[in-house]
Amino acid sequence: MKAVFLALLLITACSVNPPVSQDTKQPEKRNTAFIETQMNDPLLPNQKYIYETGINKAWKTTTGNPSLKIAVIDGEVKAHSDLAVPSIRFYSLDAPLDHATPIASIIGAAQNNGIGMAGITKCQILSYVAQTKMDTYLGDFRLDMVERAFYQAVADGAKIINCSFGTKNDLPPIRAAVSYAIQRGVVVVAAAGNSGETSLTYPAAYPSVIGVGASYEGKRTEWSSHGSWVAVYAPGQGLLTLLPDRTTILSGTSAATPVVTGTVGLMLSVNPKLKPLEIRQIILLTSKAGQLDAYEAMRKVK
Repeated sequence: MKAVFLALLLITACSVNPPVSQDTKQPEKRNTAFIETQMNDPLLPNQKYIYETGINKAWKTTTGNPSLKIAVIDGEVKAHSDLAVPSIRFYSLDAPLDHATPIASIIGAAQNNGIGMAGITKCQILSYVAQTKMDTYLGDFRLDMVERAFYQAVADGAKIINCSFGTKNDLPPIRAAVSYAIQRGVVVVAAAGNSGETSLTYPAAYPSVIGVGASYEGKRTEWSSHGSWVAVYAPGQGLLTLLPDRTTILSGTSAATPVVTGTVGLMLSVNPKLKPLEIRQIILLTSKAGQLDAYEAMRKVK
């Protein structure tokens, strides 16, 4: 019997080309004296979002748990000199690298190794390749691939699932897969989208999911989707990150999403017994004017 596949167009919430006009030069350096834990990654002073969210101060408590597994459902996460990818499952063989790899680098690039950037948390990146192709604003994800990736990530022991994609439709298979993950203690973090509108985006809009909007210098960007269904906003414009052969500047709500995912990784490194809804509530309660405050979130879980 010939297999029947259902193609699903999902609105990718990120781009290597910024969704609004901006200077593409690397962010200005920040004073490394603000880093509570000494690290020697040469690009760290340029990672503006580390300082804006208080991640540098949260590192005083923990820099992450190397055994924690974080799933990235996206295109292909490609290992490079500053990023290890111990597990990758291919559901698509023609997936791009320029979306998933920078996202994974923000989450888990090697820390304190004298090269490249510093990931937000020490962890194991699990890559689930569900994307088939990508242009500046749209990515083609297959519904069956995304659904399968959720269940496999749970089976593989992931504690967090990063979803830098979304759809305007509340699709039963995606809703069921998200529910399955949450019920098994897996935190789902998802991008709100770049429409600049209040219309719901899934899975970000599910009440159990941490839906992430994008901000710039502490204010929501005009192109970020928004509304009461968005749990938190995080830096999402002009983030310095890595591809296998170069640095790149990433913008969009799916650039903001791994900032939150990495913060959740730090929280679970301190208290692995936290439930998904507890983590979501802590992030909401400690945010300032809706903006992620990683340091305050960490203080709540100590």
